[in-house]
Amino acid sequence: MNTVLSMVYDGEVFRPETPLDLAPYTRYEVTLRPIIEDVAEANTETLAVAKGWVGELYILTDPSRIKEYLENNPAFVEFLKQAHSQLKTCFPTATYLLRLAFPHLDTSQQQLVLAVLTEQNRAEVAPLFDGFKNAWWLQAHPATPNGNPIALILEAQLAPFGSLYDLLEELAGTYEGPEEWSVEPDRYLYGTTKREVKP
Repeated sequence: MNTVLSMVYDGEVFRPETPLDLAPYTRYEVTLRPIIEDVAEANTETLAVAKGWVGELYILTDPSRIKEYLENNPAFVEFLKQAHSQLKTCFPTATYLLRLAFPHLDTSQQQLVLAVLTEQNRAEVAPLFDGFKNAWWLQAHPATPNGNPIALILEAQLAPFGSLYDLLEELAGTYEGPEEWSVEPDRYLYGTTKREVKP
């Protein structure tokens, strides 16, 4: 049985928007995909909480933490204002979302991520996105003495592929991680203490 559900994440658990007729304590595989057309409506309360310009220009996944991050990285404030007007020129129908992430699975280092959410086909908008990133974003991005650079990502529809191999080729890549990643996976996935490696 395959079922498509709409759910809202409240910060701790996913809550289905419609009742489910499922047996309790049964395991299911879930695929998550943001509902782009409903993002603004679903975050009305979030935007109301986020007073000030940042909440007016961007959807914030965690307003209080993002505002605290920007207070600690004041160079990003004016840059994000400029970025919004530049993005509007290139992607007028897109939604712009700010969220915090942990690069390289390091929970001591936060990074602000600006996601451009568009319903356009990735193959159509990727060249425009790359052009924007190289022509304006990388040139205008301020120095980052207190944190990581703001990550700019594109979240668009996947282009239709002729075969599974075409899809895999498009999605394949290399993840940059610490040298001990393969030896210490539990440390980076679950935060366990580092094992002592005997020579």
